[in-house]
Amino acid sequence: VAWRGASARNQTRGLPGDEWLVVGTAARPALSAGNPFAALENGTFPKKVRRKNFDGRLDNRLSDSHNMYVRYAFDFYGDFAPEKPDRLLDGGLITIGSADLNDFSKSHSLVAEENWILSGTKVNTLRAHVLVHRLYATPTFTGQGISRPSFSWGQQQQSPQKFPRNRVTITDALLVTKGKHDLNIGGEWTWGYYGFDAHHNEGGLWTFQVDTPFDRANPATYPFQFTIRNLGNYEHRATQLAGYISDTYRVKPRWTLNLGARWDFDTILRDNHNIGQMLDDPQFKGMDKFVTRDRGNEYDAFQPRVGATWDIRGNGTLVARGGYGVYITRNRQRFSVSS
Repeated sequence: VAWRGASARNQTRGLPGDEWLVVGTAARPALSAGNPFAALENGTFPKKVRRKNFDGRLDNRLSDSHNMYVRYAFDFYGDFAPEKPDRLLDGGLITIGSADLNDFSKSHSLVAEENWILSGTKVNTLRAHVLVHRLYATPTFTGQGISRPSFSWGQQQQSPQKFPRNRVTITDALLVTKGKHDLNIGGEWTWGYYGFDAHHNEGGLWTFQVDTPFDRANPATYPFQFTIRNLGNYEHRATQLAGYISDTYRVKPRWTLNLGARWDFDTILRDNHNIGQMLDDPQFKGMDKFVTRDRGNEYDAFQPRVGATWDIRGNGTLVARGGYGVYITRNRQRFSVSS
């Protein structure tokens, strides 16, 4: 379902729209007939994937020299599997269920931009962006887990996991057009919070090397190992700064040269705070042989760019373009929650 609309005022325009998508799917365990757990686990278990999007934009010309817009966007993705009825194994010694998980991603994005026409040759653009994002993976069953060669039951071994992030970005750019040159000078400031909250195997995980049901009288059916772990809860707060300048130089009517440079700086690139906590923890004794407490920072993220355009015939029907640049990006903050 989608819809679009616009307001009646000639100086203000709104373009809202939303969309829904629901997909029905299913999980179908199919253990072999000879597997002693086939009757317990085989079957068809419904699962739905839902997707919702909404976006709306409002444009307003405040005066002859000022215009702005505000845009809001919402995005949701999630799949939901109804939990299989709990089953009892070995006379009720342990409750087991589907080793499945539900994951969802929900984000709110708000952008505001203001363009100030300083003169016939100068325009300043100020832009702000706020992003609130939640990426969660939750198990359909919580408690102890059982892993066997052919199948797994109980709590899903990689969930629950939560990756919250909040980010604010402010950008300012000044465009100056003068003669043969178009100069673009700007900077950017970003503050971000990135979290990681995991509870893998808090209830414990029993690992078996055979599919034979557990029998107290038969040591061959005993579990191979038992794993239990503490929660993982980490926070990462970072500020990034950037500055850039570029020039579109119209050398001749058929030749254009593009020159630019950018510099980026991350105030906490090395994540020294969490590294220091790890080195102070006696559980990680010996890690100081592999990583130092204060690993410094990066200050040399200087990125030059150059490009050229040649109108070969002079009428725009055949154009040659080429360019070279150095690009540096920070990625995978807390397992790819930011890029």
